[in-house]
Amino acid sequence: NNKESQVEGTYNERIKKIHTQTIDLAKIVSIGGEYNTNVALSKDTIVGLSHTLNIGASNKLRVAKKSSEYVGEDKEVEIGGNLNTSIKQDESRNVGGNKREVVEGEYHLQVQDSINIESTNETTLRTKGNLLLTSNASMGLETDENATFIADNILSEATSDYAINAGNAINLKINETVIYATSDTIIFKAGGVEVVIDSKGLVVKGGEVKAE
Repeated sequence: NNKESQVEGTYNERIKKIHTQTIDLAKIVSIGGEYNTNVALSKDTIVGLSHTLNIGASNKLRVAKKSSEYVGEDKEVEIGGNLNTSIKQDESRNVGGNKREVVEGEYHLQVQDSINIESTNETTLRTKGNLLLTSNASMGLETDENATFIADNILSEATSDYAINAGNAINLKINETVIYATSDTIIFKAGGVEVVIDSKGLVVKGGEVKAE
């Protein structure tokens, strides 16, 4: 049968041992003011199906020590405004599959110390606009195998010295004009004339030597 209880003033209830409440259908709690729950030890909540929490204003969660969350399947987070995260110490993320980020505005990454990016496979950096690499100190590009630079125009300018060191040979080619240098030979080819400079001297092929 139904039961109704109404208290005009304050209602206090104290149970020194266990309090068990079983409701076969639904439970509705309506509170016109504040609602406070104080648990001295642990608190466990078990929900067999869905759980929805609707908060009309702000929501704050304070945890004095460690906090953990386990989600068995997918998780979605939607934020209508800004997201600010402050971490006093380290942060670690492990992604078992792929990761994709889409930023509609600008992307800024500021690091006080060094940045290390390591990939066991191919790494691609592509932009539809200009790509600028600047440094207040030295800059180096190092590879264990081949290095290729392909561009419409290339300008290389050094305000001080410019050094090119090759362990085997250097080959400069402009259409049919070639400058080829090894450790003991320099070959110039231009306009059908070939000039060879080696330990034997200077040899001109297909032309002549003039002094004007």
